[in-house]
Amino acid sequence: MSQAKKLENMLEFMCSDVYEIISSNMDLATRYVNEINMLEDIRELFKVATRNRGELLKPSIEASSFSDVLFIVSQSVLADGEVEDEEMETVAELISDSLHRYCWIKEYRKYAYLSDGNDACSLLAEWLKDGNWLGGNREEGSILRPLTTS
Repeated sequence: MSQAKKLENMLEFMCSDVYEIISSNMDLATRYVNEINMLEDIRELFKVATRNRGELLKPSIEASSFSDVLFIVSQSVLADGEVEDEEMETVAELISDSLHRYCWIKEYRKYAYLSDGNDACSLLAEWLKDGNWLGGNREEGSILRPLTTS
């Protein structure tokens, strides 16, 4: 099994479990998000995701999980201070099966099908500058690692 397929299977398993837990315990989840200080970063995102009986809950969980993947990938690529073509080709191959989890967001639809490392580099560069909730620019308001509490 390819690494991309393994990543997609892991994301599917995790997103399904998180969705199942939150959707079946919406009142309790809402109380936790509102009361636990460590979760204050995600409060507004959670409110949007759970509006209208949680119609955006599953897509929000999926985009949050993929935002976490983008964080890890970007940190890995930038660890040595250089971005190499081979690294970006590997990134494109790794994340291509899971882009559907994130590319429903209007600004990222153009990346729904990565053709090569250049596309992956463009995606990461845009994500790192993005100050929206699930973007990569914490200084501009992004929630880095939205599914973690640290």
